[in-house]
Amino acid sequence: MIQEPTYYAATLPVVRDKDGLINITVVLNPKTHSVQKLDALLASLNKNVKYRQLGEGIGRYDAPTGRYYFSTIYQTIRQLPNGYTDNGPGRVIMGWVKPDTSQAAVGEEAIPN
Repeated sequence: MIQEPTYYAATLPVVRDKDGLINITVVLNPKTHSVQKLDALLASLNKNVKYRQLGEGIGRYDAPTGRYYFSTIYQTIRQLPNGYTDNGPGRVIMGWVKPDTSQAAVGEEAIPN
């Protein structure tokens, strides 16, 4: 976590399993109450698995709670033994951060059909 009057950044763990680990970095400007950047840090631990962030994500500030809510989408791409590629469905990373108290919550789930 890095905090200054016009800059706040936090990296939150999302997933860690046999295929890899996924973290999300949230960059905010507390002075303008804006989410500047959402960057999914996608590290594969399996040579047959790759991850890809889809789009830049979205975020918003909620004044009553002082929280910044965010979400972005990532995709898991697997190289199958038969040579085919499986472009898995997107998964949503969502959560919130509250710079004043350094509280945060994050999770991920499949995109509903």
